Amino acid sequence: MTAVTPGDVFHAGTRLHDKARVTPLIPPPLTAIEMANANVMVKEETSQLAGSYAFRGAYTALEGLGHRRRHGVVCASNGPWALALAWAARLLLTPVQVTVVVPPNLPSRHRSQLERLGARVVYDHRPGLAQEIAHRTGATLVPPADSAAAVAGAGTIAEEMLTELPGLRTIVTPIGRGALAAGTVLAASDYPNVRVVGVQPERACAAFHSWRVGRPISSAPHPAGATNASSLDQGAPAKLPWSILADGLDRVLVVSEEEIAAAVTYLAEHYGLTVPSSAAVGFAAVLAHAHRIRGPIGVIVSAGTAAPVDCPPTLAQATAA
Repeated sequence: MTAVTPGDVFHAGTRLHDKARVTPLIPPPLTAIEMANANVMVKEETSQLAGSYAFRGAYTALEGLGHRRRHGVVCASNGPWALALAWAARLLLTPVQVTVVVPPNLPSRHRSQLERLGARVVYDHRPGLAQEIAHRTGATLVPPADSAAAVAGAGTIAEEMLTELPGLRTIVTPIGRGALAAGTVLAASDYPNVRVVGVQPERACAAFHSWRVGRPISSAPHPAGATNASSLDQGAPAKLPWSILADGLDRVLVVSEEEIAAAVTYLAEHYGLTVPSSAAVGFAAVLAHAHRIRGPIGVIVSAGTAAPVDCPPTLAQATAA
């Protein structure tokens, strides 16, 4: 297992310079009285390239592969990572063939965007298929969570937050397989007064149970597919993120489906942000448990619901133009 350090987060930020957007850290609007009272700032990745925080890790991974990407790359994803990888590939000077293995029920907005981005799309839910394709074709497998690049790229979000507002005392982040939360822990490790709180849906809370018992476990009290926050319904944390989260998190909170729905509505009505349930779980925890979280609080809203509209030209095309 490759180690990842705070220095890797810094280097990821250098790689992402002029590539990823520095997304805003939004103070509470006048209508969001509860958030103002709790001193809550929202880091919104809804405007990030490819529509989510995943772009940061995807570009970091591709740029770092160098010549190893000459035979293409492949990933398995439930949507956001596949889209981010395909988007990131278009920003490289040398063209890269991206193959993505996605569920057959992938939303149509993601299907059309992947096709426009030039990805080879395989609709299949069999575990290990991406690995088989990598072995057969010579493509490099680029996992969405269990890699130093995914963790370090995701960590640049918290790095931006703490650069802009070093007085933050708690960063609240969603947890799926753990790359975003682990990157947040690494970025915050140079700030001894900053705590990181992870959040999961109570119907998909393997990371919560793992954190409580001190080892990664997949068991949960609800079956797969029981939560609307489907992007976080991924079982136990991946090995590399877990090695950081086990001792790095201050705590893990769980939120109900009703609390998540309330957060989605609140973000739309007060912040003008349209987000999926998975991206709103951190904000749901702040709404429901602000009294348990030390402020000032920065909460990561990790993605938007709208598919990106403008398909970027490849860097080679832009250079030629």
